[in-house]
Amino acid sequence: MTTRISIIVHSYNRPRMLRECLASVRSGRPDQVLVADDGSTFDVAGLCAEFGAELVGLPPMTVDERLVSARQGGLINTALTLVTGDVVVNICDDDLHHPDWYGYLRAWFAKHPESDYVRGDWGVFDDGDMLGDRMCAFPDHRRATAGNFAYRTSLVRERGCAWPTGVQVNLDDQFLWTLSAYGIDVFRPVTVGFAGWRREHPAIAGGYATGYGFNHQRARAVLDREWCE
Repeated sequence: MTTRISIIVHSYNRPRMLRECLASVRSGRPDQVLVADDGSTFDVAGLCAEFGAELVGLPPMTVDERLVSARQGGLINTALTLVTGDVVVNICDDDLHHPDWYGYLRAWFAKHPESDYVRGDWGVFDDGDMLGDRMCAFPDHRRATAGNFAYRTSLVRERGCAWPTGVQVNLDDQFLWTLSAYGIDVFRPVTVGFAGWRREHPAIAGGYATGYGFNHQRARAVLDREWCE
């Protein structure tokens, strides 16, 4: 039986990047694509329809509201209730998946029914540049971020694992620590192929990592800008 792959794209107010992300996701032929949108002000529904993605959205917020909001985790968990696949892969709207990534995952989980979690290698590129072979330098031994790890839906449905609520930043880090609490070895060095690329760009603090690595004044300046390219 073929392993079904569901993708959850974390989205906020970056239409050009979301379009490129969805194009990369669709190139891998997943079984389901959901966009968890945190209150974008552009026509995200139309873009989702164009790529055959299901929209799970929240209403827009003001900048001041966003700086203290902790609703993203709940949004992702809502998207998880709609997942129909056997395996879930999350990705932020400013990143790209390699077209072979989902094939690697299908082969791995079919061969290793005991496996609940796995990761892939992750590259990095500057927005506007050609994709290259520069690898993303992770700051710790975890070597995983939203986009380059996958987990079985059963971890959510049967074991109760969920994305964190009540936090503003670093949701993927928090989720991985949650997985480790359920006995999943998120530090293991096994990779199943090349997952894709992280995009470096000036608006990187304006999405799911609002304020991460910055003070609120800088985060507010980022969010005040118009990122609807």
